[in-house]
Formats: sequence, C-alpha cells, structure tokens
Amino acid sequence: WMPKRFPGWGESGVRLPLQVTVEFTSQSSPAGETLVGPKADTFVLKVCDKDSTTTFMSEFGEQTVTFADGGWCIQRPTADILNAEGSAVKPEGLLRFWLDCSSGAKKRDVEIVPRKRIFFTTGVWDDPQGVESMEREYQLVLEQLQTIMNETRQIRNDAANNEKTDGLLNKLSEFRTLVGNSK
Repeated sequence: WMPKRFPGWGESGVRLPLQVTVEFTSQSSPAGETLVGPKADTFVLKVCDKDSTTTFMSEFGEQTVTFADGGWCIQRPTADILNAEGSAVKPEGLLRFWLDCSSGAKKRDVEIVPRKRIFFTTGVWDDPQGVESMEREYQLVLEQLQTIMNETRQIRNDAANNEKTDGLLNKLSEFRTLVGNSK
C-alpha cells in the first residue's frame, strides 16, 4: 500500500516480492527508531538469509537485494477497551519493525532506493493467559478430530471385513454413523 501522494509510484500494479527470513531476537538494539518505539524497548531484528541477500525476477532477469539487520518493538496500549460483551479488555499491541535495504531494488515503476529503511506494522496478541487458553482449546479439538478419524477407520475396516456390507441398506447405515460422528 502506498499513499496517492507519490504520483507514478506503483501505478502499473507491479509488485516487488522480496522474501526475507528474519529472527526477532531478545538482544537490545544499538539503534533506536522513533517510528518503531522507544529505544529502551527496541530489540535487534536479525536477517537470517545467507549473506543477508534475497533475489527477485525483474525485466532484467534475476536481481539480488541485500538487507541489513533492523529493529523491532511491541507497543502496547495503556487503556482498556470494551469488548462486545461490555467487559474491559486490553486491546492487541502493535508489532513494529524495520529493515534496512542497503542495495536497493527496482522493478518497473516500483523502487526501493539504496540505503532506505523499510517499516512494517502488524497486530500482535501477547496475552500469555489468552494464548494458553487457545492452545488448550486447540489441543482438545485435535483430540476430538483424532477420535473421529480412528472411529471412521474402524467403521471402514469393519465394513471391508464384513461380507454383508454389499447391501445398500448396510452402506447407508455406515454412512449415517459416519455423519453422526462428524457432528
């Protein structure tokens, strides 16, 4: 997304897909960035790709782009908000981070000029109790699905071993059991 205040930039609809593997470390960042957050709460965002490079295809063939480590910070709101039930809850935080593109990159009318800092923002849920609750619910659903899969396998094995399953009524009964299990 780019604001309209940059006429001509990206109007062709061309995208500049760059795949970069990064690690959000717990090491304090030596540099601060006011757009990301307070320096005291900013940590190193490490580029993990070999030689800190990635490639993309342009009209000139394969292009190599080099990135330098950046930084990251989670900004948490200080005030609670009301949820749909009217209870006060902490809103999600914002994960803000940056990478420095030392080489630059260009594909038609989309360009990252050399030595530019690229900024990113996304929502983040960092409520440990909420995450633990979701993990327990997820594990319960996985167990229920595994039970259904095991029962389905057993019904199909029984049907394969039973000579009576050739009849239409027996197949309908088997199907009815499977549908009932899936509910």
